[in-house]
Amino acid sequence: MGTRTTIRALLVVLAVLLVLPREAHASAKLYDITIFLNELAPYQRGGRIVLPPTRPVVAPLPTMRPPPPPVTRVAAQPPRAAPVSAPRAGPSRLRGWYIDGDVSLALVSDADLNSPELNSLGLTGGLSADTGFGFDLAVGYKYGNNFRTDVEFAYRKNDLDKVSFGGFGLTVSEDVGGEVTSTALLLNGYYDVQIGQPLEPYIGLGLGLAEINVDSADLATNDSDIVIAYQIAAGFKYRITDQLSAKAGYKFLATADPTINGTEAEYMTHNVEFGLVYDF
Repeated sequence: MGTRTTIRALLVVLAVLLVLPREAHASAKLYDITIFLNELAPYQRGGRIVLPPTRPVVAPLPTMRPPPPPVTRVAAQPPRAAPVSAPRAGPSRLRGWYIDGDVSLALVSDADLNSPELNSLGLTGGLSADTGFGFDLAVGYKYGNNFRTDVEFAYRKNDLDKVSFGGFGLTVSEDVGGEVTSTALLLNGYYDVQIGQPLEPYIGLGLGLAEINVDSADLATNDSDIVIAYQIAAGFKYRITDQLSAKAGYKFLATADPTINGTEAEYMTHNVEFGLVYDF
């Protein structure tokens, strides 16, 4: 009995040595000898050990990774040249001499006539003229603080249109030929509004003298009178270069009533002008 028991123990140990590596490889688990012997007891039959069939070991499938996305190569772009802007005129000169020349459309307001003869008869008179033209030339100086002054020579001419007389609720008018002209010399003061742009608004006032002349064969007169004149101006300049500017503006010119052949008449004109200004 002792010999059989020893042989049986050796066989069990041999079986353990044969089976244990397979079980360890299949399950990646080590068993304690005592635990394994207890687990092996159900397989002993008639002094023999019947082992259960071993399961084939299946190697794990390799993990499939998606292929990396294709790398898009972007060709290097050449550097873009900065856009070239059109040259702009710099700021106009703030100090110094300048010359200003304009042409204009001249609209003369209808003039009331006042004479001793008309008053003695209880009558009133009026004189109208067509739209005319004018021009002016000025030389001035900028003081560097947005103010400037100039001396202006101005000329305007309008053709006469109608003469009218009224009284006692009646008015009679008649076409009349001839012309009315004004020649003025004025001292002007202006203020330029600097807004940092090529566009430069301005306002101004002027005071001086004007000669008003009426020449009409129909009225049997060719007479003139020198009277005080004043004007109001507003407009804007647009810088073309540092020294040259285009100009558009409005002037209202009026005078004290001139006396023509003993008849007082009004003289007021509205003028739309266009011109150029050159800074020295």
